[in-house]
Amino acid sequence: MIKKERFRSDRSNYGFSLILFNISLFFDTEENIFSFLENIIMRIRISDEIGWYNPRNIGLILPDTKLNGAHNLAKQIVSASNSDAFDIPYNIFVYPNFWWTPENDVENRSFFE
Repeated sequence: MIKKERFRSDRSNYGFSLILFNISLFFDTEENIFSFLENIIMRIRISDEIGWYNPRNIGLILPDTKLNGAHNLAKQIVSASNSDAFDIPYNIFVYPNFWWTPENDVENRSFFE
């Protein structure tokens, strides 16, 4: 799916964002995973794609979405899914050239303004 989106993006000259939610430490039952997926599905567009990136990460492809839009969506999803006990870790890749993690947020603040 990611390769297909990269080709589409290259043809159209519009980038895309990929959010990876690391659920391995927080969702140990199918019921919890399905609840998290429902939370995501309620917030995405019909053009967005969701799927397993690997056994630990759920991936969300957001066509024509810049970093600030992906970051806002990820924060909404995490906020709606959280208990007070934890935050669901996530990373954001923006094609063609930026990888966001919570650790570099301060350093790259201008990307969000």
